[in-house]
Formats: sequence, structure tokens, C-alpha cells
Amino acid sequence: MADTVQELLEDMVPELEDLARKRIFSDKEIKEIVKKRRDFEYKLKRRDSQKSEYLRYIAYETTLDKLRNLRKKRLGYGKKSKSSVSDFSMQKRLHFIFDRMLRKWKGDVALWTQYIDFCVDQSANKMLHSVLA
Repeated sequence: MADTVQELLEDMVPELEDLARKRIFSDKEIKEIVKKRRDFEYKLKRRDSQKSEYLRYIAYETTLDKLRNLRKKRLGYGKKSKSSVSDFSMQKRLHFIFDRMLRKWKGDVALWTQYIDFCVDQSANKMLHSVLA
């Protein structure tokens, strides 16, 4: 269990380095992000993980993405700036969390509709097509 969590955290390194390089988050904030994500991943890896833990993780990542977008605007990284790793990684992580949650609770229609709403809000048309299929 610890190996898979460590691997997931190591996959986040390029994103976090990009956020630090752009000065969107401070080093202290990045350490806090890593700590929260590690805690969430350990909770999700347990056998008796609950839907509420997945939903809290999704809410945390959504809030973090909104904060990142606000800080990007404030720092002057507009739509014309070059896209980087951190621009897509949070959406990718949210899709990954939804996917794991829906594999565990396949028959929960409310979770499926929440994921569909998320795809529509994020304009993730390819993911939306695969979800609906």
C-alpha cells in the first residue's frame, strides 16, 4: 500500500515543481499540499474506504484548482501564456479520483451524474463521451 501511495506522490513532482517555479504556491504551501494528498491517498487505499473520503478528496482538489486559477490570473498568467504541466495535472487527477471511485461503486447513479456534471463544467468532452459510453 505504501509503495503505490509513494508512486502516486512521485508522479506529482513535475506538477509541484512547476507550481513552485511559477510562484503560484510557496514552498510551505506545496509541503501542505503533499501532506494532504498523502493523507487522502492512504485513506483511499484502505479496504474499507468510504464514498465520503473520495468526495472530500475531490472537493479538496477542486478548491485547490480554483485557488491555482485565481493566483495565475493575479500573477498575470493569462490565456495567452504557454500551457504547462500544472495546467492539466489537476484535472487529470480529478478524473483519476472519479474513475477509482466509480470502479468501486459502479451502481451509484448519483456519483455518475456528479462525474458527468464535472466533465461538462470542465469542458472535458472526450472524457464525457467515454463516461456516457
